[in-house]
Amino acid sequence: MSRLISIADMEKKVRWQSDNERAELRNTSADVRRTINQSIQAFRDVFSDNGDSYFLSSKAGRMTPGRANVDGTFVPWGTIDISAVEPAVVRIMGLDVVLNGQFNVELDHISFAQRNYNQDLAIADGIPQSFFSYDQNTLAIVPAPQFGYEYILWYLPLLPELMADDDEFDPGIPGADEWVVFDTCVKLHTRDNNLKWVAAFKMLRDDTWMRVLKHASSRQRVGPTYRLDTRGRRISKRLMAFWGYGRTT
Repeated sequence: MSRLISIADMEKKVRWQSDNERAELRNTSADVRRTINQSIQAFRDVFSDNGDSYFLSSKAGRMTPGRANVDGTFVPWGTIDISAVEPAVVRIMGLDVVLNGQFNVELDHISFAQRNYNQDLAIADGIPQSFFSYDQNTLAIVPAPQFGYEYILWYLPLLPELMADDDEFDPGIPGADEWVVFDTCVKLHTRDNNLKWVAAFKMLRDDTWMRVLKHASSRQRVGPTYRLDTRGRRISKRLMAFWGYGRTT
């Protein structure tokens, strides 16, 4: 784990790298720190999207059985309200359902356009297999759960804005703070239309990203990452539904 870095130190690094040490009228401390916060959020997002779980949070709960009622009409899915989840959800990275209190099975993420694709299965058994999101605060569970299954939501949480001198950023992996600094420099010089500096800092940022990925893959010492047979897992879940596994909790 890399050490925590204060937003004040991050600002000093950005000003030094971007030759903005005496440009406090053009780039105020508040403006620079807001830009740093944007880059921190971007890094956490792209790093998590790459498959690393360092910045993720989890929330456990229990599903409400039955179909959701949308304007007086019952639809073939249930719902989970995530509006009260703290810290707030930025991106959903996974949703697990606990079957018979023994097996955690990850639900497939589907698009809104696929919301009605397995209505027959929904009517037949009600063992959750997939989910999609809508209206910012609702997860739709397909098919609608027949029982109050336990679930675990994995998500990227909202990071409070770091503005006070002693507010700290946890890079999570060596080199992450450098990526944030270089990305902030890209934004500052884009504002100044300094295209040569923008290109230079983009190159530094991209080189740093490759080093960050290398460190991230070497942090797990139990062995290399490998691809999952997601098609096989989907087939297995359908067989579990067919044979009735998970019909009781």
